[in-house]
Amino acid sequence: MWIFCICIQIRDAMGVQDNISHVLPGGLDLSGVPLFCGAQGAFVFDSAGNSYLDLISGYGTVIAGHANEAIVEEVAKTLRTGHYMYGHHDLLSSLGKRLTALFPGTVDALFFKTGSEAVQCAARLVRATTRRERILRCGFHGWHDQFMTENVSWHDYGRDPVFKGVVAGVPTTSGNIVTRVTLDAESLEVELSKGDVAALILDPVQLIAPYQERLRDVRERCWAHGALLIIDESKTGFRVSPAGVQGLLNLYGDVTILSKAVANGFPLSVVLASEYVLAERQNAKIMGTYNEELSALAAAKATLDIVFERKAWQELKERGDWLLGRVNEDLQSAGCPAFSLAGYRWSCMPVLVHRGDAVGSSRELLSIVAQKLLERRILWLPHHMNFLSLAVDFDSLAEFAKTLVEICAEVERDKS
Repeated sequence: MWIFCICIQIRDAMGVQDNISHVLPGGLDLSGVPLFCGAQGAFVFDSAGNSYLDLISGYGTVIAGHANEAIVEEVAKTLRTGHYMYGHHDLLSSLGKRLTALFPGTVDALFFKTGSEAVQCAARLVRATTRRERILRCGFHGWHDQFMTENVSWHDYGRDPVFKGVVAGVPTTSGNIVTRVTLDAESLEVELSKGDVAALILDPVQLIAPYQERLRDVRERCWAHGALLIIDESKTGFRVSPAGVQGLLNLYGDVTILSKAVANGFPLSVVLASEYVLAERQNAKIMGTYNEELSALAAAKATLDIVFERKAWQELKERGDWLLGRVNEDLQSAGCPAFSLAGYRWSCMPVLVHRGDAVGSSRELLSIVAQKLLERRILWLPHHMNFLSLAVDFDSLAEFAKTLVEICAEVERDKS
């Protein structure tokens, strides 16, 4: 993961501002990011009491909004009665049943704390099941060594070049067991036909239209060569349908990974799989001290209650579709045809795009836009999908749209 040096302004008790240089893993590549000390709904607050519209939403974890009262109360109830004890707890079985019911063919849920852990679990299970070692990956699947090979440009949206390189500290042998691939049918067939592939792990945002046909082709090719299909729904789970992209397209893999929005920011990830795959869980030594900690499970229960009561996937699509239509219409009217707001495959995950003559120049302009949005107290990622939450209402989106178009027009004028 990239590490950025960020200059944070902190106001002490005497009202004096000090500039302190911090190194934050995965931080915003922007200057002057303030010290945040609280959040509520769609907004975060800095140490001076200023509020910022949050369109990053904890990198997609905070689907119901910050400090949601129902979720806080459910977690508090668990903390009051003990949030970790030896043995089985009803939350484990009830949440597991609720999740497996969404994904046909899955029979049980394994719980972890991070998406990277869940990916590692899935990789070990499919290797144990198929008695093969090599895994094909398409997308970003966490920071563990074997999934960091070959490529340090996490999200290839089809516009940025793929920058290959070595990640410091990762053994060179990692590349022998995980191979980065695209979904090009010919290259995929070449790798699968070698007969040593245990599974392909896919981030659905890497799909290219027509999505259903492409996913069906990938699955059929995997199965034809005795390989399994892992679908990593960390970003898309509950956002695009109750069962993520698989539910939207009515096509399911052999193993599903959930994370991010599943517990509204509490650390939780889930591996769902068939009985055939899970039969190896004991032999594969899948375990962890904190896997059955209850506060995150309580948060997930309350989060899912909200998601299904409000039909979050529908609300987020409506807001995303409206936002894209409004911004793009206004960008055209403002004489900014090089800028456009796109869905990172789906409109609930918006990304600003600039179609310029040079990729480097476009990336720089997108960073400038994000910097200016920060100065206008809006949090926005320049080279990554952003995430709408249920707490972001249409009034806030309208204000964001107006501000974004104004800034894009200003950047275009300054460029010419």
